[in-house]
Amino acid sequence: MCHRDLTLANSMLSRSGRSLKLIDFGLSVVWKPGQALFKSYGTPCYMAPEIIKGNNYSGPHVDVWSLGVALATMLTGSLPFQGAGDTELKKRILRGQFPCPDHVSAEARDLLAKMLALTPADRIDVADIRKHAWLANAETATRRESDP
Repeated sequence: MCHRDLTLANSMLSRSGRSLKLIDFGLSVVWKPGQALFKSYGTPCYMAPEIIKGNNYSGPHVDVWSLGVALATMLTGSLPFQGAGDTELKKRILRGQFPCPDHVSAEARDLLAKMLALTPADRIDVADIRKHAWLANAETATRRESDP
């Protein structure tokens, strides 16, 4: 399943703050490996470069891009790609460069770079995101905070 509109607005945090639920599957599609998708869907500032270019795309690759945009927004306090209009926004996404404040750790920057890789084939997949050092460090810190 590919969501194709992963945004912070389509995410809900549980009351405990320990789990995240995705909502609004109206643009989602059942995707099979090797299947090329082609329709342009999603929220513009979360769209992957391949969608903006009008290319066929892989569902998981565009979902990882959108998750990268959401993560960057949570870590920095603002969307990584913004523009005064659609044309400027699209140019910024296609450049793939965004400001990242000094307080964002090297591990988080590395994960963002891998999630927001311009070339879909270079983009990290969900299995490797789960193994990434930044998440391992976050999990260790969470365990320490919850230890009595």
